Amino acid sequence: MSGAIGYYVSNSSKNFREWVDAVNEDLLNYGISPYEPDFNLYDKYEQGKVVLPGYHDLPGMDLYTSKKAIIRRLKTIALEFEYDPSWTPDNDALFIGQPIIYELVEEVFQGKRPHFITHVLHCGYYVPVDFGDVQLPYWDLQTLGSSFSLFHELEEVARKLNFDLGEYTPNFINLHERMIEEFFDEPLYNEKLVLLELYNITLGSIKNNIAIVFS
Repeated sequence: MSGAIGYYVSNSSKNFREWVDAVNEDLLNYGISPYEPDFNLYDKYEQGKVVLPGYHDLPGMDLYTSKKAIIRRLKTIALEFEYDPSWTPDNDALFIGQPIIYELVEEVFQGKRPHFITHVLHCGYYVPVDFGDVQLPYWDLQTLGSSFSLFHELEEVARKLNFDLGEYTPNFINLHERMIEEFFDEPLYNEKLVLLELYNITLGSIKNNIAIVFS
């Protein structure tokens, strides 16, 4: 079964406003600042009143079966690094490729609930709101995360992999060309490519104040 990761671009429709109200009700219940999109953003863009850099190139990702498998493996790599920061692809691993057990994740992360590992792939959102130190319960974090938390967690995985994420590149054709030229022969090539795609999707969310949606 396939799906996609894309954006819920701000607009003035009733459905979008109702979605924002529902998200903000959850955020406010946890003491988190509400998501404040520009409800007229899409209309302003259509009228030529605002410029959204790379609007038609805003990155997205098809979640076909093999891509989902790579993302799940990348999640277990993040878990492995948290357990053993000295781990390298040449070493044996405890968690990589294994099922993700949330109780174990919380134990390894010493009570923290990582947004990247916890969020499911078939539905839900990341909103461009800083959750601060608030720890949502797993049942909410599985479908509602922070783009800022995701950004920092992906940066941390890249740092531990000694992988340069480079500049914001919303055009994935350019992104893939760079990966082939610079990293094709490196270990974990597929995982690094997906990491780079997720990172740029997350940057697009933060830069444009747009929610990430899983479908």
